[in-house]
Amino acid sequence: MVREGARKHFWRRRLIAHWVARADLEQPVFEQRRRVLGTLGLNLEPARFDLRVPETAAHSMRTKVKLPAVHFSINASTPLKEWPLPHWIELARIFLRDRPQSQIVASSGPGEREQERLRKFSDAVNDPRLGTFPAPPLADLAALLKVCALHVGADSGVLHLAVALDVPTSRFFASIPD
Repeated sequence: MVREGARKHFWRRRLIAHWVARADLEQPVFEQRRRVLGTLGLNLEPARFDLRVPETAAHSMRTKVKLPAVHFSINASTPLKEWPLPHWIELARIFLRDRPQSQIVASSGPGEREQERLRKFSDAVNDPRLGTFPAPPLADLAALLKVCALHVGADSGVLHLAVALDVPTSRFFASIPD
């Protein structure tokens, strides 16, 4: 059975009996994947994002973070996905200059490269309104994101966690050198 909007292909009738229609690129990726599974016959309930932050972690972060705060996630799984460190430093300086009542909190993963990058960022910004959280446990990272008004970062797991926690996000892509 060929569905409306199915892909056209010379071999379609001969080799593949059932094509899945192309994804609606206006939909979020998770919804595109859910629709494919639905087309394959799985009975799916509506998607839910109801992650809950442990109250002990939430309380701990509320005492450590001065509000309003913005979370910077300056690292990604690969340097190819990261915005250059001088850009992050300049953004932090501008933000702190223009918003004297705000705080930036930045975190890193457990890897030495990520932690070194966080140290360099902190040293260069050199402002007491920058709080750093090297390799926080997942519950603490979730609590940290939840108390922030905004998450700014690269395409990383932290970005996806912020989205799942319904924290407003902004994502930067790595710049390609000239």
